[in-house]
Amino acid sequence: MDMKTPPVGSQESFLEQQLNQEGLRLAADGCVHWRTDNPRHPRKWPLARKVHDVAWIIFLDFFVTCASTAGAPAARAARNDTGMNEILSIFIFVPLYMVSQGIGSVIFPPYSEAFGRKKLYVVSTGLHSTCYVLVAVVPFPVGVVIGRFISGFLSAIPAVIAAGSIEDLFNARGRIWMMRWVFYIAAIVTAVLTLVLMCIKESRPSLLLKDELRRFEPTILDGKESHLQSWNPDHVPDLHPSHLSPIPYTLIYLFTEALPPVYQAFGFSPISASLPFLAIGIGLLLSFITRIYDYQVLTHRRKTNHPTVPEDKLTGFVIGAPVFAIGMWLFAWTIPPKVLSVHWIVSMIGLVCVGYSNCEFTTVLTGYLADNYLSYAASGFAAQSFLRALLAAASPLFAPAMFDGLGNNVAVSVLAAVATVFCAVPPLFKRYGAELRARSRFARQSLDSYRLTTVDEEGY
Repeated sequence: MDMKTPPVGSQESFLEQQLNQEGLRLAADGCVHWRTDNPRHPRKWPLARKVHDVAWIIFLDFFVTCASTAGAPAARAARNDTGMNEILSIFIFVPLYMVSQGIGSVIFPPYSEAFGRKKLYVVSTGLHSTCYVLVAVVPFPVGVVIGRFISGFLSAIPAVIAAGSIEDLFNARGRIWMMRWVFYIAAIVTAVLTLVLMCIKESRPSLLLKDELRRFEPTILDGKESHLQSWNPDHVPDLHPSHLSPIPYTLIYLFTEALPPVYQAFGFSPISASLPFLAIGIGLLLSFITRIYDYQVLTHRRKTNHPTVPEDKLTGFVIGAPVFAIGMWLFAWTIPPKVLSVHWIVSMIGLVCVGYSNCEFTTVLTGYLADNYLSYAASGFAAQSFLRALLAAASPLFAPAMFDGLGNNVAVSVLAAVATVFCAVPPLFKRYGAELRARSRFARQSLDSYRLTTVDEEGY
């Protein structure tokens, strides 16, 4: 029998056989899904391939974040070089960048989920390098404005899409020189990253599924290709946890302006006054302890056949909120000018607490969104990233006036008071999180869709 012209009565079974041979399956509604044993699905890629791709994506996100926080010190250097007033210089280097990042964080996630991630990484990183050169070579004013706006817009891609790439691949378990050289170095690194990112693979399962279908010749499908659909529903998610994570993240941008003067009052030189950021970094590392605990909890639940829900991973959020408040109060009243008798290292203990809680808020709430929106996690991060960018854009503008007007101690106390009120949120969220999820139509639909199309036997 001619394989390309099967009898009419056997066309459906013939098509199913062809799909089955390619590791795909035909559902009753005519949609094509991945089979759970298909090695071409990103969740089934070799670990070395996953580690390679994720390592470069995370490094890109890390470097772009470092380059963005360099904006405030670069603004001071540009102010001295060009004679710009303080507000204009800060606005061009920080808020303009962050506002454009907020715009990008709304636009790029849906695009990545419809058309894939790899092209966004490669093209945006290459353009990023060009923008850094523009800022370094044409420091005032047009080059900086254009370069910072476009680079901020493009920075939304690693900041938001990276989490989506990680969700594609894994389930639930798994710093300052002269102003121009900041951007010269940024240009060099992103140019190299552009080449490296060409070596990663596309990880968006729905796009790969469409590619799988294109492998079938029309003669084999015999006119049925128009009836075959890859499973890729497109909706805008409801976003409840997105208001929480931006607050501690914004504090890091505020501290880029506030911390150096505080520690210069301790006797630190202008250069060494940036060393306290290492205390925040130590706090970030301590977050590994909570991740180990979360992993053990999930492992125990699976061994005992207890269902896992997103609220099971909110422990770091519950711990991080009071640690954040304690760290802020400790820092507020162990620094000059009102407190002169306490060693500077005590205040850094408070910064360690701030670093730990910042990481917990970001990690836990990002994970919570991913657990709720699953394959559409990148779109779920859009509102969070947009609000985070707007708050981070505003903080360098009000920080100098706030700390000069109120004094270091009172200004930090205001922030500590906000952090104290914030402590009430995690317990309520852990208690009523399931009800919030139940009200989200898209969260329910995302879970149903994921259960229908997943190839991960361990769950989400």
